[in-house]
Amino acid sequence: MTYSTGVSVTDGLDILGWTEATEMTKDELTDIIAGRKELFNRFYPQVVSGMRVRGGQFMAHIARYRDKNIDVLSAPTLIDYSIFSNEDQKIVWKVTGIDESDVDAEIKKLKTEIHDGCVHKGYKPPTESFKNLTAFRVCMLLIMRYYLERGEKDKLAEVCAYTGYSMFYTLFRNFFPYGIRPETMAYTMNTMTKKHKLKQQKDVDGLLEYGIERCVIAYRQRIMDCTDHDIIYVINQFKSRLRDYFRSIASKYHENDKKKEAVFISTSAVASGEDGDETEFIDRGSKAGDIEKYATQYTTRFFQKPLDEEILTYASKLGEVPRQEIKTALTTLRSDRARIHELKSFYECLFYLYLANDDSHDLNPHSKKFLAAMDAIYKKGNSRDKNIVAVKQYLDSWLTATSASYREATRAPRINGFRKAIYEYFIFAVALRR
Repeated sequence: MTYSTGVSVTDGLDILGWTEATEMTKDELTDIIAGRKELFNRFYPQVVSGMRVRGGQFMAHIARYRDKNIDVLSAPTLIDYSIFSNEDQKIVWKVTGIDESDVDAEIKKLKTEIHDGCVHKGYKPPTESFKNLTAFRVCMLLIMRYYLERGEKDKLAEVCAYTGYSMFYTLFRNFFPYGIRPETMAYTMNTMTKKHKLKQQKDVDGLLEYGIERCVIAYRQRIMDCTDHDIIYVINQFKSRLRDYFRSIASKYHENDKKKEAVFISTSAVASGEDGDETEFIDRGSKAGDIEKYATQYTTRFFQKPLDEEILTYASKLGEVPRQEIKTALTTLRSDRARIHELKSFYECLFYLYLANDDSHDLNPHSKKFLAAMDAIYKKGNSRDKNIVAVKQYLDSWLTATSASYREATRAPRINGFRKAIYEYFIFAVALRR
């Protein structure tokens, strides 16, 4: 666009002396908030008083989290992730007595102060500096300082590990959005140098703890000084160091993965004929990847989001089971983190079945066609198909563990009603993108 004088908009801006603001340097950011120590002054005293009384509860929770996720954390390679839920964050607020909303408000105040300072000096606010700053991470850093100050190395190591656990899920999903093929990852790790930190630390747990712990050692003085700028800087270093570890593995993994055009799916993992002795190749890029993606997506949603009340009502009607019975069973299931891998496997079985019975081999679970296929699969009765058998075994196992009414039921229609209600809940959660 030009003015009638022939001067362009860009020329006009130049004439007016306008130039695009550049993002300020880290040194200039330090100048704006130099010496600001509001996060430490306001919340550290609560950390000290809380950890003195309830520090043991925090250590016990960390141990329980590790035990629940031992299969993933003790693995010598990256195979899967562990979910770090809101409940796993709440323990920090419980033991310190700090209100999360108060920390959020203080962070918002800090961001506003920096934003106004940047604008006043003609700079764009350094948004990248804040993307890793959360209330939970601020509190974790203050707890680290508490144990660092007291020289309690073992407890400090536990806090470092827990901080690593909290970042594990997002790092894994960012670098491996379609999951991991174990055979490719095994090959990748076997061909990597012994200097890689995962090989040196022996397992995922060790890698996560080591990454955070090295930052604590490197930036010990910053943690002890604990200005607001120090807190921002060290938290960014935590995420950056772990990200570098994951990136180095992911780059080699994806390079190796691209060398294969298809993934072989065995009868233990994919729908096969009624005799259970067939296998097939599925194009890994568009099929196996989609299966992994959707299974992971809806498993994560179930364990992280509240139950969907609308689907709950509809599913209980389809199974002709009291709504509260199903809600109680699903609520109990959500609290059992050991079931995460079971639900993911449950979904994978269903998606493989859908692909195997769909001529187009197009995995689109957000459709009436998907619902109809899932209904047909449920009605197959005494099928010998390994995936159908697995689905029904999961339903029985979950209900046996979570519902007294199911355990006491003796009539076949009643038992089937419970199973159908739970089954329909999970199916509609996918079809309706919930």
